[in-house]
Amino acid sequence: MPHAVRAARNGLDFKNSLGKGGREFPGPWGVSTARNITSSKSAGIGDWSDVEIKRAITQGVRKDSSKLKPPMGYRYYAKMTDEDVEAMIAYLRTLPAKE
Repeated sequence: MPHAVRAARNGLDFKNSLGKGGREFPGPWGVSTARNITSSKSAGIGDWSDVEIKRAITQGVRKDSSKLKPPMGYRYYAKMTDEDVEAMIAYLRTLPAKE
């Protein structure tokens, strides 16, 4: 069964909730909840600076200086070039705000 069909059957709506977050990831660290990475200033990263977003992506540190839990792969993103991280941030800036 294609992934999109499985996702739809599991209640995931990628088309209308891209970047909205909310999905839970249980693991030995507890439960991580995907964060809103849209341009929303109240619920997402719309009021974060590029430096703050880069720190979250590459160091696993939120704007408020708390640590991100796994499965955030910041250790892998830390190996990206500055240009690639900047391109990722530029892409994130294009995500419409979702509350």
